Amino acid sequence: MALISTLTGTAAALTAIAASSVFITLAPLLALFLLYPLATAAAGRAIGYFFDRQEQLAARPDLPYYNPKPYFG
Repeated sequence: MALISTLTGTAAALTAIAASSVFITLAPLLALFLLYPLATAAAGRAIGYFFDRQEQLAARPDLPYYNPKPYFG
């Protein structure tokens, strides 16, 4: 019984060590696969906001003296 317990503990320890070393070597790739889509989505939204803002500014009247109150109350 003690032998089975020792072998089970040793196998569990070796499995944990192997899993941690695999995770450490694959962690940068995992982070890249998770962060790259998030970064591209954020950049796409920022670029879309920039172009929308450019269109809004272009559609505004370019008259510094324009005041709508006398005309529209």
